[in-house]
Amino acid sequence: MIDLATRIISEEEGFRNEVYLCSEGYPTVGLGLRIGLQDQSLDDFAGFPLMPEVVAEKWMESHIHEIIERMHNYPLMDSAFRYSNDVQKAVIISMCYQLGMVGAAKFKNTWNAVIARDLVEAKVQMKDSLWYKQSPNRVSRQAEMMETGVILPYYGV
Repeated sequence: MIDLATRIISEEEGFRNEVYLCSEGYPTVGLGLRIGLQDQSLDDFAGFPLMPEVVAEKWMESHIHEIIERMHNYPLMDSAFRYSNDVQKAVIISMCYQLGMVGAAKFKNTWNAVIARDLVEAKVQMKDSLWYKQSPNRVSRQAEMMETGVILPYYGV
């Protein structure tokens, strides 16, 4: 599951060794890790060292473990996580990675559908979101994997 989550996140985020503003205006580095506030000036990060890819991978791996450890703080999402296979768990981890735990926890209808094993509805709920409007291709891929429980070839598996 962790290897699958790592593949999904790495492919979706891509690697950047310099601080940049993500599509939502957050200073970000490495493999999509936020390091500042929305609309914070990149000038605040002048002199920030280039991030080696191996460091970005370790940081992502650490963040994935933190997500899994904190999952119990969000009972509905935690239940959906427990009801899921490894691919679906990797999708939930990827959602938490991109949206934050609080943001992903707001997908109550998605989590209820996963718990009820209505995975078609889970897919519908994932796509009926601001997240989908912001990242339609990414969400379409992840919603497909949530529904089928099968990793897509897009992720090199």
